[in-house]
Amino acid sequence: HLAARGIGRGDHVGIYALNCVEWVETLWAVFKIRAVWININYRYVEDELRYIFDNADLKALVYQRQFA
Repeated sequence: HLAARGIGRGDHVGIYALNCVEWVETLWAVFKIRAVWININYRYVEDELRYIFDNADLKALVYQRQFA
């Protein structure tokens, strides 16, 4: 799905999810298209999240529904 949306080599992709199988699947998908994985820890507080979202140059964000 990432490649179909134009995400590719060198693009930054954030993963904001709990540790789960889907997190690992997303990580492998990012690796497969040679994008750059940006981990967004579910324990981050608002200021940390704002910093990442403002500075990580994300081209895509994959997140679990509970973090929407």
